[in-house]
Amino acid sequence: MSVTADKLKPFNLNQQYTPRDVTETYSFERVAADGERFVPHRFRDGMYRVANPALGRTKHHTANQIAITADEIGGYLKRGYLLRMRGEVNGQVNLVAASEIRER
Repeated sequence: MSVTADKLKPFNLNQQYTPRDVTETYSFERVAADGERFVPHRFRDGMYRVANPALGRTKHHTANQIAITADEIGGYLKRGYLLRMRGEVNGQVNLVAASEIRER
């Protein structure tokens, strides 16, 4: 069975992904002191980003972050990597330490 080009939907890099998309599928969260819930942030390419804490002050630089799939999040958190997460209220995206993230 072959698929013709007219039946394929192009991947839209400009499409915005909402926190709701993430929470329906994934079970990691961080609840901030003010009660705001943070969930894994999916980037436009459909991937998530983690950072190695061993990189110290440069771990937040784009070049030092690793793009991963949703299935890989748990494994990287177990190894102590930080995960880019987005607040459901203010939409701010932060690097969050694995020790602050819980699995629901």
